[in-house]
Amino acid sequence: MGKFADFFRGPKPAEQRSMSWWARDWESPFGPTAGQPVTQSSILGLSAAWAAVGLLTDSVSTLPIDVFLEEGEQRVHLPPESRPRWLDRPGNGLERVDVLTQTMVSLLIRGEALILTPRAEGEVQGLTVLDPSEVTIFPDGHYSAIGQDIENFEIVHIRGLMLPTSYANERRGMGVIHYARESFSSALATQKFGEAFFGNGAWVGATVEVPGPLSEDGQKAVTAYMNERHRGSSRAHKIGVLTEGAKLSRPLTFSAEDSQFLQTREFQIADIARFFRIPPDMIGGGSAEDTHSQYSTLETKAANFVKFSCLPWIVRIENAFTNLWHSEGGPENGVIKFNVNGLLRGSTKERYESYKIGLEAGFLEINEVRALEDLPPIAEKPPPEKETPPPEE
Repeated sequence: MGKFADFFRGPKPAEQRSMSWWARDWESPFGPTAGQPVTQSSILGLSAAWAAVGLLTDSVSTLPIDVFLEEGEQRVHLPPESRPRWLDRPGNGLERVDVLTQTMVSLLIRGEALILTPRAEGEVQGLTVLDPSEVTIFPDGHYSAIGQDIENFEIVHIRGLMLPTSYANERRGMGVIHYARESFSSALATQKFGEAFFGNGAWVGATVEVPGPLSEDGQKAVTAYMNERHRGSSRAHKIGVLTEGAKLSRPLTFSAEDSQFLQTREFQIADIARFFRIPPDMIGGGSAEDTHSQYSTLETKAANFVKFSCLPWIVRIENAFTNLWHSEGGPENGVIKFNVNGLLRGSTKERYESYKIGLEAGFLEINEVRALEDLPPIAEKPPPEKETPPPEE
């Protein structure tokens, strides 16, 4: 493990870390915003962004992973002891779901994920997801993290969207923290406005108007009388008597609709959903009518979510993990794949009807159906023995 053993012992002291503006929660230097700093922490402080990142991250990181050999058209699944050790035990006190969670959060927000893979005699000893802001890519293509050079075979670089470039040091993913800063800053400003309005606003239920000046003692007397006589559900609808020409004015109300505050918040949910390419209704936006008009069944909705929202990230991670396995001597026909069947399941009725069609058409067998439902296979019954006729006399 050599010089990278420190990654498994704990972080370096803060003064030795080279951190950029987003790692320090500083304001984005990429031009004008709506006045709110766009950082990783502030983005995740938006409920829509938290829901979007959490939905995609949890959907991908909790999927089962299959490891198999491709032999022609057949797939031979490997037993647990033949799988890459780092896949199920990534080390550093983390489980596979933890590493995949870190990888997905980094991809979704930063547009890339960099995973340190220290070696011992060629074999990967564990996986550590690095902070992209601490990793430098030099013009010749080699990497450096926290002031230490990293061999290219000791790091896995997974990228999201990329700009075309011939320079190795610019082959980095495009993250929403940079390209969506205006939208996020606007959403943060709206959230800040709502917090300030409701935190600082002074609204009263009703007012009492009196002709002419009213002394401080008089104000206290009227307030005490109204509170004592009419405040609380047990005193509701009691007769009130106001003297000296005093009048009870209408209750003061405020409509958030009038200032388009709610509409703005609703639009921002849809805006954030677009950046993460997920349906707004899956993070609390949109309406039930919009949902029903887009998807005829739950299975169709799930299939669209997997195909357009999850699959681009799944394929990138699958390719990276498969190549990592090959680099440590894994079989060339070995493949690492996420099993997305769980995300594609429709209702019980829909599944059973499709199984029936497959069984009757002959392209599905009972044990294949049981495997799709996470049920153990049924042992095949041996064919009945033929009775041998008695020997002729």
